[in-house]
Amino acid sequence: MYDNNLLRIMNDANDDTVYLADINTHELLYLSPAACKAVGLTSASGYQGKPCYKVLQGLDAPCPFCTNHLLTETEFYIWEHDNEALGRRYLLRDRLVHYQGRLVRMEIAADITDRGGGIKRQFADEAIINCIHQLGNFDDPDLAINHCLAQIGIFYKADCVHIYEMNREEKTFVSTYGWNSQEICVPNTQKYSFPSAGSCVESNNEAGFLCISADDRKAGKHSLEYRILQAQGAKKMIAVPLIDRLGAVIGLLGVTGPQDNTNAPKLVRTLSRFVIDRLEKRALLYRLDMLTYHDSMTGLYNRKRYIERIRELKEASLSCLGVVCICIDKLKNINSTYGQSYGDRMLIRTANILNGICPGDAYRISGDMFAGFFPDIGREDFQCLVEQLKASVNVKDTLHISIGTKWSPGEIDVTEQIIDAENLMGMYKQSYYVSTRADKDAYCSKLKNKLIEEIKNGKFTVLLQPKIHLKTGKVTGAEALVRKSGTSGEIISPAMFIPIYEKEGIVQLIDYYVLETVCRTMRDRISSKKSFPLTSVNFSRITIMDEGFVENICNILKRYGISPNMIEVEMTERMTETDLQVLAALVKQLRGIGFTVSLDDFGTEYSNLATLASIDFDTIKIDKSMVDHIVTNENARVIVEHAIQMGKALDQTELVAEGIETYEQLHTLKQLNCDVGQGYYFSKPLTISEFCQRYLHTDD
Repeated sequence: MYDNNLLRIMNDANDDTVYLADINTHELLYLSPAACKAVGLTSASGYQGKPCYKVLQGLDAPCPFCTNHLLTETEFYIWEHDNEALGRRYLLRDRLVHYQGRLVRMEIAADITDRGGGIKRQFADEAIINCIHQLGNFDDPDLAINHCLAQIGIFYKADCVHIYEMNREEKTFVSTYGWNSQEICVPNTQKYSFPSAGSCVESNNEAGFLCISADDRKAGKHSLEYRILQAQGAKKMIAVPLIDRLGAVIGLLGVTGPQDNTNAPKLVRTLSRFVIDRLEKRALLYRLDMLTYHDSMTGLYNRKRYIERIRELKEASLSCLGVVCICIDKLKNINSTYGQSYGDRMLIRTANILNGICPGDAYRISGDMFAGFFPDIGREDFQCLVEQLKASVNVKDTLHISIGTKWSPGEIDVTEQIIDAENLMGMYKQSYYVSTRADKDAYCSKLKNKLIEEIKNGKFTVLLQPKIHLKTGKVTGAEALVRKSGTSGEIISPAMFIPIYEKEGIVQLIDYYVLETVCRTMRDRISSKKSFPLTSVNFSRITIMDEGFVENICNILKRYGISPNMIEVEMTERMTETDLQVLAALVKQLRGIGFTVSLDDFGTEYSNLATLASIDFDTIKIDKSMVDHIVTNENARVIVEHAIQMGKALDQTELVAEGIETYEQLHTLKQLNCDVGQGYYFSKPLTISEFCQRYLHTDD
C-alpha cells in the first residue's frame, strides 16, 4: 500500500501527527493515530472523504495559508502555524509523496505549544534556511519575493507584509509587493511622498530594524512608517530599510500588525537582503527585456515583439480586431533639411501619439513605420480612436503621417488584416507624395518667379541698425535687416513673409539678396577709400543647412572683393533644432574661413544652452524679450545678469543686448557689464544712405 520511502518517513514521525491529502481536492487520504487523537476521531470513517481544511482547521474553504504551491518531492517545506481550532502551535514539515498511484501532500506536525522561546529561535533559523532554499528554486523574482513575504508574515503572525520601493524622480514610496493573512500578492496602490517620509527610513539605515506602535509618542507623525500604520489601521509595525550594494536606501520592508516574535529581527533582516537581490534581478531582467523587445529611441515595442504579437493574435479567440499602420512621410527629407536630431524628435512624437491611443500594443516596425493593435474593440470605438490619432498630428508643422486602418469582426485573418492596413497606408502615402509634389511644384515655381521679379523691381529694401559699444558710445558694427514694400507702399515686416519663403524653400533668394546688397555697399565705400563696420547678416536655417551654403556666400564675397572678416553670419535660435554636430562643424568651417558667427535671440529657447556648450560663437545676442523688463522686474534682471555672466565666461565672446529702448534699460545693462547694445534708444533701422551719413560721417 505504501512505498518503502513513505513508510520510513511516517515511522520516523513517531508521535507527531501525520496526514496525507489530495493536492487538488484537499480530500484526506490518511490520518495517523496521533492526528486522529488530536482532532477527536476514533476511526478512519470520521475523516474519509472529507477535506483536510474542514477536519484539521475547522474551516469551510481551503486554508488561505495553504502551502501546496510551494511543495516539491525532494525537500521538506518547514514552517510554523497556530491552529485556532485546536488551540495549539505546530512546527510543520510538508512535501509531496506518491501514494496509491498519485502525487499527494504529506504533512508532519510537531506540537511546540509548550516548548518556549528556544524553539522559536530554532524555527527562525529553520525558516531562514528553508526560505533561502526555496528562493533558489524560483526563476521568477516576483514569485520568489512573494514567497519570502509569506514566510515573514507567518513567522510574525502579521496582518500584512509589504515592500515599498522608492521612486526618486517622483519622490514617492509605493507598494510593489504585498502579502496578507488572507492571500498572497496584494500590494496596495497607496503612494507616500518624501523627503519627510524618507528621513525616518534613512535614519533607520544603520539600525536595520525598527518596531513602532500607533500610540508611541516618539514615533514621527509624518514618517513613512507612521503614515502606513494610519493608512492600514494597524497598531504596530516592524520596518526594515532595503539598502542596495552602494549603501543607498531604495525602499522599505514593512510588517504591519505583528503579533508574535516582535523582538526577533533576525529573520526579517536576513530575508530583506534576499529581497534586495531579487529586486536587482528583476531590474536586470527588465533591462534585458527592454533591450530585446523595445525600440531604444521611442520606447515602443520593436519588430521582434511585433512578430511575436502577431503570432499571439493568431492563436487568440478574438471577437473583432482593429489594426493601425502609420508612416512618417518624407522622413529622409526632414533629416536632411532640419538635421537628424529633429527627425528623431518627429519619430518620438509619432510614437507618443500612437502609444496614447493603444498603450502597451504599439510598435515601431521599421525606421519610419509604426503599427498598433486593438483587439476586441467595437467599430465605433475604433473609429473614434483613429480620429483622435489624426487630430493629434499638427498639420501646421513639418510632421505629416500617412495612416492605414482596418477593422474586422468575426473570423479574423490577422496577416490579411495587416496587409490591408499597410496597403491603405501606402495609398495615402502615394497620394500625399503625388499631390504635394504636383501642387507644391506649381505653387513654389510661381512664388519663386514672383519673388525674383519683386527683388528686381526693388520691392525689398536692406536697412542697417547700428550696434553701439555701451561704455564708449561708439559704433562697433551694424545689422542688416530686410523690409518689403506692399502694394500700397506700406512697409511689411519680415515676420510676415520670411516664414512663407522658408516653408516653400525659396528663402535663400532673400538671404543672398541681403548679403549681395551689403557686399556691394562695402565694395563701393572701399573703392572710395571710405570705411564700413563689421555687418551681420541673418540667414534662415533653410539657407544655412543647404549643402552649398558656404560655397555660395564665399562666391558672393569674392565677386565683390570683400573679405570674410567683414561679415558676421547671424544664426537665429531655430538653428538649435538642427543636429548639433552638423551645426558645430559648420560654425567651425565658417570661423576657419574668417567669418564672425553670432547666435541671435539668446534666452528665448532652452536649446540655446545646449548649443553654447557645444559650439564656440563670436557673439551672443540677448533677445529683446529679456531686455524689456529688466528695469521693472527683478526676476528678468537676474536672468539677464546671469546670461551676461555666462556669456562672459565663454572665452572671447561678445555680448550684444537687443531692443534697448530706454535710458533706464541702458543704465541697467551697463551696470550688468554688457558689452554692446542696439535698439530704438540709439536708432531705428536706417537706409544704407542714412546710416552712412549719421554714423560714418560721410556721404555714401
